[in-house]
Amino acid sequence: MYTNLLTQIKNAQQAKKALIKVPYSEMDFAVAEVLGKSKYVESVAKKGRLPKR
Repeated sequence: MYTNLLTQIKNAQQAKKALIKVPYSEMDFAVAEVLGKSKYVESVAKKGRLPKR
């Protein structure tokens, strides 16, 4: 859920980390995009492998 994303962002800022990697979910990505548009985070990117079928 997005609460894990927000906690990881908060903890990364306190630890002065420039980059975090979190497991992908559509809701988390949507929340991250909103945070990026509001300039709370610098950038948002989706990277990784496609799921196996």
